[in-house]
Amino acid sequence: MDIAFQPVWNIKTHRIYGYESLLRPQNLLSPLEVLEDARACGQLPERELDWMRSAAEIARWRLAPHERLMLNVETETLSAYERFSPWPLPFEPERTVLEITERCVPNQQAIAVLRDMGVLIALDDFGSERVDLQVLERVQPDLLKMDRRFVIHHARTGVLAGMAQFVRTTGALLVAEGIETWEDLQFVRSIGVDYAQGYLLGRPMLAQQTSAKKASLV
Repeated sequence: MDIAFQPVWNIKTHRIYGYESLLRPQNLLSPLEVLEDARACGQLPERELDWMRSAAEIARWRLAPHERLMLNVETETLSAYERFSPWPLPFEPERTVLEITERCVPNQQAIAVLRDMGVLIALDDFGSERVDLQVLERVQPDLLKMDRRFVIHHARTGVLAGMAQFVRTTGALLVAEGIETWEDLQFVRSIGVDYAQGYLLGRPMLAQQTSAKKASLV
């Protein structure tokens, strides 16, 4: 299993906020198929934690001190929160962001345990399905990552500007995903979004490429 890293930029300060870790299977399976295979075998939490440890070990040596490691995690893994105490990754919990989706929200106790360790919680792919503000209330994410389809669909309405204003009142950081063109970037800047991720700002790179490419992204 290879691991790629994609930068998330603070587009206000022109500085990398962190890197999202992405699975890159060496066989012909997609990352989703690999997860489903682990789930079918009843080994999802164990395997996912192994992948997270691998990503954390790489990040430990390659990320700058101010950069965060952003890890996708399935609800089964996160709900088995006893696996996270003591902290199982070779990377500081205070610099770790765990990304969950609005359709797979774990129980409140799991989130509370991780927050007590200093871990940040991101709600990923927000708007990919029906927007549920109750999920925002339950999770109270530190970061809210807007799905590209949500951004594109509402690009000519006031919905995103209103959403950006609302998210700022919660104290969460708003991240626009799927930024592929300068027009995308200019639009999200215009409505007050300060963080962005997408091919325009940096494609996923394997670990050995990350440090070599970093300077060219500034």
